[in-house]
Amino acid sequence: FAFKSARDAFVLNHPIDKTKFSKGDQGIFQEYEEALRESPELLAAVNEKILEVENMIYSPNFVSPDGLSYDDITFFARFRGFTLIKGLKMGPRLTAYLDNMSALSEIPLYTGMAV
Repeated sequence: FAFKSARDAFVLNHPIDKTKFSKGDQGIFQEYEEALRESPELLAAVNEKILEVENMIYSPNFVSPDGLSYDDITFFARFRGFTLIKGLKMGPRLTAYLDNMSALSEIPLYTGMAV
């Protein structure tokens, strides 16, 4: 989200069970802040695991050797979301695949909005 007010609205309206927060809506912000403080450790773990995806990609154009398929639709949709993570180090095959599928589908990646 481009503006802090938009991010705050998303967090505030997120479908979380608000009954577990003793401070009302401000408790939601505290939970997200705690998660953000853990970001360096979590990011390191994701950076390590995401390299395993490199061997799953057949080419910059397709995930599987049979050509464009439903696999590409689900794979692109799921991994496009990862482009929202600032500091994520994707391998060259995944990066090329996402860039190519983004161009072919005319669906932009989130890299410009990464948080």
